[in-house]
Amino acid sequence: MREFSIGLNKEHILIVVGIVMLVLLIVGYYNVIGNHMKQNQYSENIQKVSEENKNVVFRINQIVLHSSADAIDNSPEKNLKDLSISQYTDIAIYLNNRVNNKDLTNENTINQMYIDHIKIDAPSSEGEKVLNYKNPFYIGKYKDLQNANDRIDFNIVYNNKDNQGNNYDNPTFYTDCSNPISLGYINKNIVTNYSSDQNNNVVSFNGRILQEANVDLANLNCVISFRINIINNQGEKFICDVSIPNNLQSPEGGIYTGYLINVNNPSSSSYNFLKLNQK
Repeated sequence: MREFSIGLNKEHILIVVGIVMLVLLIVGYYNVIGNHMKQNQYSENIQKVSEENKNVVFRINQIVLHSSADAIDNSPEKNLKDLSISQYTDIAIYLNNRVNNKDLTNENTINQMYIDHIKIDAPSSEGEKVLNYKNPFYIGKYKDLQNANDRIDFNIVYNNKDNQGNNYDNPTFYTDCSNPISLGYINKNIVTNYSSDQNNNVVSFNGRILQEANVDLANLNCVISFRINIINNQGEKFICDVSIPNNLQSPEGGIYTGYLINVNNPSSSSYNFLKLNQK
């Protein structure tokens, strides 16, 4: 077999090293230029977003929570011997669309709205946790809700004719922001097979039943978070990330007293909607 060998002299080695260094310098140069251009583009985008958000168009003015509990009697005789206990919190979110403009325009009226990025953080896995739209006519009353499947799309009502034919069992919001966003949170079946015999035949169909069933409120507290997405009648998009502590305790007894109402008035800037730099 013929053997082959290659011998490199010093000149060849210097040429190879020079080529490698040149390639590395070119790659490094373009990386630096590329990163610089990305940084400039990012800064420009931030500046554009900042410029477009000098004037607030939509803001959350108030969040009201009404919390209580209820029980479903599953016994055939309806004799309170087989109760499933659930905790629920109704959420009403009031928007202000006249922060800088008192008149209704295409800019501060809504063409499309949906909620996504739904998340419920809780210290316990007790029950089945659900967040969804709730018919406002049932606020303060227990009503079963199904899972929102990660997104809630609202039907936008533009006029009285639309309103008259609207079914409020479906997600509904007025284009002029004159009604609150109505949501319901339920932690279903925290306790199952509960019997009135377990507590001297006393059953309260409100928050007191949690105390009667020895449910620790600390395990039911949670943080409900989601994003509200708005597209106005100019085709501009706005977003607001919302995080709501659902705290069922208070020095006065909290939800154990029957029900609990919490009113949150956010500061002027914490719940401003961010206008995105796109249409």
